Amino acid sequence: MQQATGAAAHPLVAHLQQVKALEQDRFTSADAVYAQARAAIEAARLQLTEAERGFAEAERARLVAAERLSAVTETIAGAAPFLFGEAAENGPDTEAPAAGPDEPTRPDTSSAGRGPENPESVSAEAKPRPVTQLILDALADGKETALAIVTARVRQHRPDTTEKVVRSTASTLRKKGKVAFVRRGVYQLVPPGDTHA
Repeated sequence: MQQATGAAAHPLVAHLQQVKALEQDRFTSADAVYAQARAAIEAARLQLTEAERGFAEAERARLVAAERLSAVTETIAGAAPFLFGEAAENGPDTEAPAAGPDEPTRPDTSSAGRGPENPESVSAEAKPRPVTQLILDALADGKETALAIVTARVRQHRPDTTEKVVRSTASTLRKKGKVAFVRRGVYQLVPPGDTHA
């Protein structure tokens, strides 16, 4: 009994007890930091899961919105000709020139009942430009432009031109590499020297 008490009271044993207490404190501190870090990781994983779920929902919503926007754009493109009076004034595709879209329209003879006696008397400025040139002019700003808008601009110079003629001429220009088909009903001018067709 006296030996055990003496050993516990030995200076070396007392020093080791102090070291043990110090290391216990260090372990306790390190364990607390570990617990905090683990909790932070779990919270970050939970946030990441929530963020991924939110991203998936946002992506689905974006796709739906894109489809709806495309549908509305096509509806507007289809309705635009009616806003310019095509349905009330022109029959369906009856004004398409038989000789092709680049042929100039005949002079208006409704007032005189006959054409001019001297064709040369009609100045070059009075003659409407070809549909091809009018389409290129309508796309000259280089922006993506709906076919309905192109048609409306063409009709400012050639009121009897139908959308079918404009579409056919635009298709020909696309094959020649002068205009680009962006998407359904939308065209864009191809810059000079660009090989995109």
